[in-house]
Amino acid sequence: MSAAQHGPASGARSTRADVRNPMLKIPEVREAFNALPAEAREALVKMLRGVSRACRESAAHAYRTHKPPMYTYWQGLAVNARHLALAGRSQTQEGANQSSGRSTKPNQQRRSIEGVCALAGLVGYDVPAADAALLTDEQLRELEVWAERTHLRASDNPVRVPPKPRWLLGLPWQGPEDTWGNGPTLVDCAAIAREAKAVGGAK
Repeated sequence: MSAAQHGPASGARSTRADVRNPMLKIPEVREAFNALPAEAREALVKMLRGVSRACRESAAHAYRTHKPPMYTYWQGLAVNARHLALAGRSQTQEGANQSSGRSTKPNQQRRSIEGVCALAGLVGYDVPAADAALLTDEQLRELEVWAERTHLRASDNPVRVPPKPRWLLGLPWQGPEDTWGNGPTLVDCAAIAREAKAVGGAK
């Protein structure tokens, strides 16, 4: 029997938030973010994203100047800062789930708001934690399916990608948050909710 037959089965990487972001598995990280007031948590997340961006710029400079050890150092810091920022945003989203009455149980078939937002982040759309609960269940489901299939398709998985949700069409993709991209496209959930309400009232 060949070595390949003994190896793990090939497949897509899990889209679970705690697999994509190992910081979510550390109790101390979750507890520290949960202990902060919402405004302080948002400020810390913003600061961590800035740190991540600056570290990526330093990593790119080290790469251009042929300094592999420094590239590895700065790139590692960038990843850790980004993961911490996403962990802080996840804790804010869990609070939004609880206040809106939506469940965050991991064994449910549907993902929690936190899981949907994490998926959106993987395909370049930043759904703010404080606004995530403003989207309707239908909009969250559309975003979940489209983001999941888009991400899987980008890894060459043979899946059918549905059309992008209509309420996202006016938000251009800006590329990753690195030295050449402008960062994830910010999704203004409050504006989307107001537009949906206005359209519904006009019918």
